[in-house]
Amino acid sequence: MGKKHGIVVEGKAKLAVPKYGRKAVSSRMPVFYNPVMKSNRDITILLMEAAAKLYGIKKWAVADPMAATGIRGIRMVLELENKNIEGIKMNDYSDAAAALIKKNMRRNRIKTGGKISVTVNEANKFLLNNKPFNYIDIDPFGYPGLFLDTAVKRLRHNGILAVTATDTSALAGTAVAACRRKYLATPLRNGFMHETGIRILIRLAQLIGAMHEKALTPVFSYYKDHYIRAFLLCRTGSGRCDDVLSKHKEILYCDSCCEKKIGEGGINPCCSNCGKQMLKAGLLWAGNLFDRKLAVKMVLAAANPNRAKSSIGPRRLNGDVGNRYGDEKIKTFLKVVAEEAAGEGKCGAGFYAIEDVCEKHGIGQQPKTTQVIKRLQQKGYNASQTHCTTTGVKTNAPLKVFLAVVKGK
Repeated sequence: MGKKHGIVVEGKAKLAVPKYGRKAVSSRMPVFYNPVMKSNRDITILLMEAAAKLYGIKKWAVADPMAATGIRGIRMVLELENKNIEGIKMNDYSDAAAALIKKNMRRNRIKTGGKISVTVNEANKFLLNNKPFNYIDIDPFGYPGLFLDTAVKRLRHNGILAVTATDTSALAGTAVAACRRKYLATPLRNGFMHETGIRILIRLAQLIGAMHEKALTPVFSYYKDHYIRAFLLCRTGSGRCDDVLSKHKEILYCDSCCEKKIGEGGINPCCSNCGKQMLKAGLLWAGNLFDRKLAVKMVLAAANPNRAKSSIGPRRLNGDVGNRYGDEKIKTFLKVVAEEAAGEGKCGAGFYAIEDVCEKHGIGQQPKTTQVIKRLQQKGYNASQTHCTTTGVKTNAPLKVFLAVVKGK
């Protein structure tokens, strides 16, 4: 291996990646590998395994338009059952990236041709030059909107579109003008800003889907490690699209007392709790972020040490590749998501951030999140931690009750 590359082990794959030295990973690099996004890829494999069973997807026809080192596609080859793969097409606009992908495939004893292919093309042209897929992964460096129209065009009925956005400054309310321009929505910088960002990203994809009469419903959407990720299940039909669009709403929020509610648009109303004018975010997706059954299956799959073996190539790799989910942080994260998913239908969009409530109401001693959740449940309300932050609580309790609980009453 040359001086420009190092070797990493991720999941069941062993691959060469560029050496960056002290440079931060950047879109200006001809090929980049981001180790922080390992969790993104871990969750992707788990979701595909669980979704295949839950949604009756017999074989995966996968498109990875921006494959870079090929890590995502190579892990799919090695970690999904061979019989469940119709084909995996990896593409990148860079000749250097395509050459590295092929080198990494040889390193992992994967042959090109047949089920697995590598091409060099611009991402949108790659998608348009191929027949439809039932799994398309849009994972650019930054804003994903430039690739959504072609991705939707090439997405099959009952397929899954995965979308990653790393431009969280726009989605979470720091760059308001950029969010309005790129996502056609107004963000809001507050305690639940990242959930708001998830919902804004989902709505953009749904609007583009509706243009092609493809209803995109989120089945697993989350914020983690400074990126936002949404998995959307595609079902065709104008009626389904109309139903999706009917759930595009605004979140109204009072910056004075932390009251929140769903709005229908129009002039910002006054807060029913303190009388101050409320702020608003949206339009955005106001429905569920998760399919509860899928979230539970993913938790069980992550806890299962007997991972599926691939028959495409042998697993003769160094490192801890037999237990790719040995990281307890991933398991804990998925458990939190599953608990959040169980009650989100009753709790609705947004949540209470304990530190914000304490600051706005002059509460000196901030209680533990687990204590607040337990007290709310004892009072008969739905309550769970949110995956977005360790101090966020999803609940159907009104603000006055939440305040009393935070104060220990």
